[in-house]
Amino acid sequence: MRIDPEVLTSDALARSLRLAAHPLRLKILAELARHPGRCVCDLAADLAVEQPAVSHHLGALRTAGLVLPRREGARVEYEIERGAASALLGSLGAVLGGSSRAQGVRR
Repeated sequence: MRIDPEVLTSDALARSLRLAAHPLRLKILAELARHPGRCVCDLAADLAVEQPAVSHHLGALRTAGLVLPRREGARVEYEIERGAASALLGSLGAVLGGSSRAQGVRR
């Protein structure tokens, strides 16, 4: 799923925000913002969480289009998909700021 600010409805924005708002997912996103290119094992160690839990939440973030995987040899490294993150934040700003037409958010 790709976040497209041109067609992001309030319902779709709410679903994306709920998905990203999970405490562990926020920690994963924060860690990837500070250190792009982290693998599941690195994230699990840094966050003191079991690898299966990190994999599960990365899968959800990947499905939402918020993170991108990149294979480096035997490892899969993740980074934030900056375009999707910007679109999500821009859409949220449009809803909160009331300028939905300018940002492409439909109510």
